[in-house]
Amino acid sequence: MPTDDLFKGGLPHRIGIDVMLKEVERELNKRRSVYPKLVDKGTLSFDQAQRQILIMEAVQHLLETAKDARNDLAKVIDNDLPYAADCITLLDAIEGRT
Repeated sequence: MPTDDLFKGGLPHRIGIDVMLKEVERELNKRRSVYPKLVDKGTLSFDQAQRQILIMEAVQHLLETAKDARNDLAKVIDNDLPYAADCITLLDAIEGRT
């Protein structure tokens, strides 16, 4: 899903972590292949290219961590519904949905 499509209609649409992770991985691979060419041409400095790659890698790591946390929460839900309900309420509060 192109990033532009996420913001049609004003507010961002909710998309899954898996979809975001695939999009970030695709973009990161694209940048890794294009940036060296831009650096060689002189249209992008090495420092700028390196910074952008590091930012994308950080986003990728954050999404992987969120995916792991989501999976851990799913395990908790399967094992302890009252505790899981508290976790979901806490997550909703963090995201400002309450």
